[in-house]
Formats: sequence, C-alpha cells, structure tokens
Amino acid sequence: MAPDSQLLIWLISAGIYLLASVGLVPFVAIEKDRSGIGWAIASLLFSPLLALIALAAVPPGTAHEPASPFEAELRRR
Repeated sequence: MAPDSQLLIWLISAGIYLLASVGLVPFVAIEKDRSGIGWAIASLLFSPLLALIALAAVPPGTAHEPASPFEAELRRR
C-alpha cells in the first residue's frame, strides 16, 4: 500500500474516532441524565466504544441542574 493511502486511512479512522467521542457519547450521556462533558472526556481518554458500554451499564441519573449551558439547551428540546 502506498504511504499516501495509509495516511488517508489513518485520518479517516481518527475522524470517526473523534466524531464518536464528541458527538455520540455526550448525546447518550445527556439522555441518561449524566454529564455529557465528563463522558466525552472519558471517551477521548479511553475509547468511545468503552464509554458507550459503560453508559449502557449505569442506571439513569437523577434530574439535576445542567452542568453547562450546552446541556441545558439539549434538555429543552
């Protein structure tokens, strides 16, 4: 395989990883009344798949004040 195609594959993989980390994981966390920012950081440090599995295992949180204006806006929808 040419070095250019290896770089392209790596960049696409990194983009999918970051998209899952900063998009899907916080959304699922907020839907379960958990901290979206905290879970996004955890997914960047460990793995988006591992974070999603952990979110599936934890029970929904109790209603609380949103940790950020971003979370408050998502809850209004």
